[in-house]
Amino acid sequence: MRSSASPARQLLAFCEYCSNSSSSFTGVLCVVVLLLVLFPAHCPSGVAASVEIGGEFKHCFERYAGHRIVAASPFLSEWRRSSEEQCLEFCVRSSSRCGAIVYDKGGHICHYFISSDSPNLVRQRKFVYLRVTDRNCTDSLKVKLLANESRSKMPKNADGTSDGKGEVGTKLATTVKAHKNKMTSFEKGKHYAIPEPKTTRTTSVGGNTSNATDYYEARGRSSNSAVPTIGALLAELDDELAKRTQMALPSPSQAANAIEDEAVLLDKLAKKGPLQSEREIRRSPRINDRGGGGDQKSFWPLQNAKMLMEIDEQQQLNEMLVSEKEGRQHMAQAKGEDNDSEQSITAGGENPCNNNSEMTHRIWLAVENARLASAAGTERMPQKAANTPRECVRVCTNLLVGFRPCNSFTFYEHEKHCVFGHSGNAFPSRAALESIRNGDFSQRTFRQFCYPASLSPFENCAEFLAFSDYRLETEPREVFDGLPASAEGLSACIELCVLSSDFRCMSASFDYVRGICRLFHEHSLSNPNAFREHHHKNQLYFENGCVESAGEITEETSQMGSVRRMRKKI
Repeated sequence: MRSSASPARQLLAFCEYCSNSSSSFTGVLCVVVLLLVLFPAHCPSGVAASVEIGGEFKHCFERYAGHRIVAASPFLSEWRRSSEEQCLEFCVRSSSRCGAIVYDKGGHICHYFISSDSPNLVRQRKFVYLRVTDRNCTDSLKVKLLANESRSKMPKNADGTSDGKGEVGTKLATTVKAHKNKMTSFEKGKHYAIPEPKTTRTTSVGGNTSNATDYYEARGRSSNSAVPTIGALLAELDDELAKRTQMALPSPSQAANAIEDEAVLLDKLAKKGPLQSEREIRRSPRINDRGGGGDQKSFWPLQNAKMLMEIDEQQQLNEMLVSEKEGRQHMAQAKGEDNDSEQSITAGGENPCNNNSEMTHRIWLAVENARLASAAGTERMPQKAANTPRECVRVCTNLLVGFRPCNSFTFYEHEKHCVFGHSGNAFPSRAALESIRNGDFSQRTFRQFCYPASLSPFENCAEFLAFSDYRLETEPREVFDGLPASAEGLSACIELCVLSSDFRCMSASFDYVRGICRLFHEHSLSNPNAFREHHHKNQLYFENGCVESAGEITEETSQMGSVRRMRKKI
């Protein structure tokens, strides 16, 4: 029984048969047939690789359904993503930065985070948390993805096949042409002897094993043959194609360095988003309810239960929510003072609201792009899941933070939660308030100020919208100096603006280093061209939230304020 010859030997025999049957044209035809047979077998497999990579992103990620990250801001958010799979490709392309993804099923938003090890993981419906398990895995996928894109850019014919003008096809055509020119010099009528391969087969007869050899002989009239020429062609073609097809992909580190510029450009373009003529300024701190989803409820963290503290609004008289009187007693015992002492727990010029009195006017000042300076140690500060700042206001008015009444909180709009605290008389200096430069207006800090019930202009006021990085660049109508460079001075500046009787005060700015209050008859809506960004670190601009409800302020009402008006008219 004869064994079948290898494909290369069969092609060799076919070429010799063609050469013996006709003129040198047959040799050229043999080479063309050889090229058509060998070239498709070694063509690049870009299409197959694309299909292979298309569904292979998930093995580099761990998926946690019904979870999300809190107390951390993403470096990028993408809207209009119908499925979580669409988030994976961008994370792979940005593998040098992207470590985790939070996909919002309700809003169809992909939030990308740098760190893949976040302890601030909480349960939340309609969210999916995906974490990168291995950076090398995403780097490898990134290399394959970019390699397939490069292959797809090769020129194609109308039928979708390669036109052979690539680097591999060009070199193959050059090699074939060189050997074709050699074959045209063969003389007509010559016959060549081609020794056929020797095949050995082993047979077993009666338990004895013997070797039998079959020979295939082809006799000719000349000992000179063209076998070395055709064999060299086959060997050279095989070597050339083997080098092209067996080239190993670069290592993840080498590929990452080679495409670093492209990846950085993709990250910057994606983060920048659509071009805008001016930076967006969201005026409303959104303290009014907007009808959040039904699944946005209070939560407990999965890890480090002490980090976040859930506050049940329907059980506010629990261990955390003790009365103000008990808090004073605890502080008096800690200081060695008499428990019957009537000393206020918020000394130093602060103006706390009396929770038991409904006659005290409460004013909330909302500072955009700012957070409490003590928020860095949030593991010891009470926190609460909330859809709107209004929910945080209701909790803060009945909460004690370290036996002191809550008078401030920071609302994180993306994470939908608030962090409560007690800001002392240092507000709004950097010791109590941390400004976020180039922020996206998703973090706001609220500070409570209280005024006597006799000051009727403070009734039914809206929140006072404030900025530490924007101001109104126009001449003020009134300037007051000599105010305390503290929260007490800011409270006095608010009172001066609300009780202004000579003109309708629309906004004001307070210099909390020099104690200067400037009053304006315009604000950012009436004169938007004058509302500009600044980089001074000692000014707080705010707009009068009582301007609509107060009406006309009389001189008699203005004199009822606690601040003596000794002003400099401009």
